[in-house]
Amino acid sequence: MIQATDPPAANPAPAAASKKPGAAAPTESNPPPPAGATPSREPAASLRENPVQGASAESPSADGVKPHSFLIPEGSAPKPAEWKILPALEEWCPAILSGKYPELKRHEYEDTFAVERVLVNSWRVAGATRRGRIHAHQGTHREDAFRFSAAPNFTILCVADGAGSAKFSRLGSHVAVQRVTEHLAKELAQIEPAVENSPEALLAFLKAQISKAVCSACLALEEMAASAGASPRDYRSTLLTALRYHGKSQQLLLTNQIGDGAICVLFNDKTVQRCGAADSGEFSGEVGCFLPDDCARKKALEVQSIAAAEKVECLMLCSDGVEDPFYPMEKRAADIFRQLYTGVKKSLPDFDHQPLQPAILTQDSVAAGLGQWLGFERRGENDDRTILLLHRFPATVSF
Repeated sequence: MIQATDPPAANPAPAAASKKPGAAAPTESNPPPPAGATPSREPAASLRENPVQGASAESPSADGVKPHSFLIPEGSAPKPAEWKILPALEEWCPAILSGKYPELKRHEYEDTFAVERVLVNSWRVAGATRRGRIHAHQGTHREDAFRFSAAPNFTILCVADGAGSAKFSRLGSHVAVQRVTEHLAKELAQIEPAVENSPEALLAFLKAQISKAVCSACLALEEMAASAGASPRDYRSTLLTALRYHGKSQQLLLTNQIGDGAICVLFNDKTVQRCGAADSGEFSGEVGCFLPDDCARKKALEVQSIAAAEKVECLMLCSDGVEDPFYPMEKRAADIFRQLYTGVKKSLPDFDHQPLQPAILTQDSVAAGLGQWLGFERRGENDDRTILLLHRFPATVSF
């Protein structure tokens, strides 16, 4: 649990960052690639699996770039720039926080992280996250994070993406997914029978708890900023939250979104639905609201209930590092689900390269398959990538 006793710092007005297809504007969540850089095809990073109940992730290893400065002899062509792969140059948890937050100091950061867990009632959770090329080139940490928590009657999934211009956004995303999953798991474990037995009361209760969990994450980031004498803007992060509740008489699927990224659902009739919409602006990467901005508390109240939750085959949460290459997700999410269920036989037409592999959801290690899938290459897409799935196991649909 994140603990801090200092009062929350003032929360300045949010500033837009950037996001949308095409020429990406240099912004918080999607910084521009180095001038003259051309991507190289590096092998997929190694993955670590850790099937634990409440798993968190931080991590994909990727590759980075920057043009070398050298004198070009007259008449010779310049050498192409190369992506560098550098370890993060700073400590993941800054010294000013390590004393007050020992749990952050103990955290073992990884560039690439993958995890899966088989749940009760024929479901499985699997996720992977991968440091983007641009961060690997610059020697900075991955800013994406994910976490899930599962019990016999509920599954909580969270994905967060720290704002690129925020100094400690890697901590913001980490703490956000941790606080939301912990808050919800605690509250859902003690639902009163009268609430659970009333469909209306249960829906209202779950929506309220998701809103409270997001606000709790905002408060945690404000407290952390105050304890470090920093601005809350230094910890800004997006946040995707999904809750599947499977009670005695009904199933519910609820979602909430702060910032960009995408939440998509595949139903058992193979139709695909996007849940909610990204908070995007005119340019690629532009984002208008982050935790812990005031607007995040307002958006926390916008909890969406997905109809026909009992017909859901697969639920996907992904950061903008996946959303942007597959823009628009309302149409392109179907491409992702198809590859999850049938594999990657060849790269999609508008991609430079995709690692070939059999159906991901039937592999011995779904987490490893997801980590390999995140190694796709598409021109200009060099951000962190994270994908988190809740899917029926074994599958009940085929393509």
